[in-house]
Amino acid sequence: MGLVDLTNRVCAVLLAAGSSQRFGSDKLAMLLGDAPVWFQSYRALAQSPTIEAIGIVTGSEKVDNYRTLATDAIFVIAGGESRQDSSRLGVAAVPPEFDIVLVHDAARPFLTEDVIQRVVEGVKERGAAYAALPVTDTVRQRSSDGTWKLLDRETL
Repeated sequence: MGLVDLTNRVCAVLLAAGSSQRFGSDKLAMLLGDAPVWFQSYRALAQSPTIEAIGIVTGSEKVDNYRTLATDAIFVIAGGESRQDSSRLGVAAVPPEFDIVLVHDAARPFLTEDVIQRVVEGVKERGAAYAALPVTDTVRQRSSDGTWKLLDRETL
């Protein structure tokens, strides 16, 4: 498959509408260094020379707060009932002049330029891409009969 014909205008959508139910409190609001976790994710995207614009999807009660800190965001909108809904709303809000849309979880603040560039290259080569790391832990799967099977981490 050849390269997809794109002018390479990249917009990132930062998903920050989660409820942090498993965490027990709003992990995106917790301070990480000098700023909340979500803003560290925003900052990582904003510092990328690969990304031209950033939009944010957050909870309706947080929209004004996020707009105050993320002054360069092209949009800050309320998310939906689920991550899928919020992703759809964020992608739909991206202006049509952007060729590539990256969707990033605000709870992952340690994004690097290398990862951004590799994902963009993957999009240009294949039309879509995502970042993933190989599994290094031992993983077992429980069968319906109660037995455990060791999974081959090379396939995960």
